[in-house]
Amino acid sequence: MLGWRGASRYYDEKYKSGFKLECEAIKKVREEWGLKNVVVMVPFCRTVEEGKKVLKTMKEFGLERGKNGLQVYVMCEIPSNVILAKEFSQIFDGFSIGSNDLTQLTLGVDRDSALVSHVYDEKNEAVKTLIRQVIKTAHEYKRKVGICGQAPSDYPEFAEFLVQEGIDSISLNPDTVLKTRERIAAMEKKVAVKPAGFKVSVATKMLLIFGVMGLISVLSGYACQTIGNEQVLREQARINMENEVAKAKSQLKRELEQKFAEEQAKQKSTYSEDSFVKFTLEYPSSWTVSHLKNLVSFSDGSSDLGLYFIISKKDYSDRLRGEPISTSTWKGYPVKTFVIKPSGDSDSLGQKVVELYPDGYRKSIYILVIEGSLAEFDEIAATFKDFAIKK
Repeated sequence: MLGWRGASRYYDEKYKSGFKLECEAIKKVREEWGLKNVVVMVPFCRTVEEGKKVLKTMKEFGLERGKNGLQVYVMCEIPSNVILAKEFSQIFDGFSIGSNDLTQLTLGVDRDSALVSHVYDEKNEAVKTLIRQVIKTAHEYKRKVGICGQAPSDYPEFAEFLVQEGIDSISLNPDTVLKTRERIAAMEKKVAVKPAGFKVSVATKMLLIFGVMGLISVLSGYACQTIGNEQVLREQARINMENEVAKAKSQLKRELEQKFAEEQAKQKSTYSEDSFVKFTLEYPSSWTVSHLKNLVSFSDGSSDLGLYFIISKKDYSDRLRGEPISTSTWKGYPVKTFVIKPSGDSDSLGQKVVELYPDGYRKSIYILVIEGSLAEFDEIAATFKDFAIKK
């Protein structure tokens, strides 16, 4: 348990070839499968210097912290990780408390020895002091802290302690959620104040940590506490509880959908065209592309009032009437630019239209029209490359 394990192996010449395979596996998951939310975690990192060596070795094998959004966490399972939490925060993006190892190394007890098992206790005040300290220090330096040890699953009162200290995430064994329903409900009665730093509601946080069944138990205890003094019938308490569960689930669903939409909006795809016009551009990956004879359209597909971007070839007679906001040149072609604002109470965002005249304003027998919603037009138009109108 205290020998050649964790970080000390990764940069050692005797294991580097094995670590290279691990890095290649992570690269495949992130770069080929597209699962860029995967976070690397370095276990049993005894010193800051070891952490730097591991990061250097990772970079050597194509995994660089911060590149393409790669985050690297460190396990907090050695007292040195707590004592030097500030220094570890400078080179890692977060901590995951390994309460099993942290307990045995704090108390000097082999966790697998039956002879001293009565001394091994994750709830020992020395262990809790270290956990409290690393959460505080990590948050001071804007680093997240989770826990993946056994203690929260075995001792609900330990989970209560973690919530009170403001930990960012808690792992539970699936088989312990149902077994500890009653104890979790009792625990929630005691936790009356939302810990500092929580960004979502207590109900949503509990749903994320304990699952729906755990939340039902929590809210059951809450209902008994808050309405017992008014002697409300048990049936009304059940209805209240179910309503709270439904609201929490609905809120969580909205948060997840919003998060997914935000991530999708950040992703870009590249499209190339070489028919009536030649170009390459980037557009949101969630949009759909349609191609007709003289038209290419990009749309979010939500409705007629949604976001879109269209390139089309039209007769000269189809040009817009009215005064443009500007006349200039773009990509070497004379252009007129129009902005059409919605009328009345329309929910439309308005549109921007650019007319390109291949042979000049009065000589062209047809024009190329680029139009799109105001919200996206300039960003997409700025990505045009190799643009040329085919005659």
